[in-house]
Amino acid sequence: KVNAQEGTITITKAAPTSITNATPSKSGKGQRGASSGEPQTFEFEHVHENEDNQMLLESVGMPLVDQVCIGYNGTLFAYGQTGSGKTFTIGEASKLGTEHEGVAHRMIRYLYSQAAQTHARQFKVTVQYFQVYMEHVYDLLGEAEGRSPASSNSRGLQLREDKLRGVYVEGAKSVAASDAEACLEL
Repeated sequence: KVNAQEGTITITKAAPTSITNATPSKSGKGQRGASSGEPQTFEFEHVHENEDNQMLLESVGMPLVDQVCIGYNGTLFAYGQTGSGKTFTIGEASKLGTEHEGVAHRMIRYLYSQAAQTHARQFKVTVQYFQVYMEHVYDLLGEAEGRSPASSNSRGLQLREDKLRGVYVEGAKSVAASDAEACLEL
């Protein structure tokens, strides 16, 4: 539901072929967790339909990476029904270096190019890959039994939060990556 006068969008069902940029509403709505059963309200920014991955990089990915480079947390998150284009948009390893390379892969290249151009700060990039499936978090870099949804014993990992680390996934594997190619090989 879009309210143009208030500049908000309430998401109850997203179109399977669109990406919506939205930020939490300043009115205080949307601050409760999804389990409250109430609709979540966000400020409307833009709906992307039929853009290619380079355009999505420029409108969504680059601003996100720019904010990460000055110290903010950033997340690229894909959500939608089966067949809606999440994997195509985020990226597939088989498409690396092609015109169909995903937004996440393009963001990684952009991150390293920004870090190389920023001499006022030093950057250390560590990588973690997660999958959220059936309300469980799985570590895609983890080697231990029970860390993937394919495992019959799998219970997933736990989200935690503390004052020093912020929000993190307890027990997740973290790998240092010195350049974009090393990161993309993971």
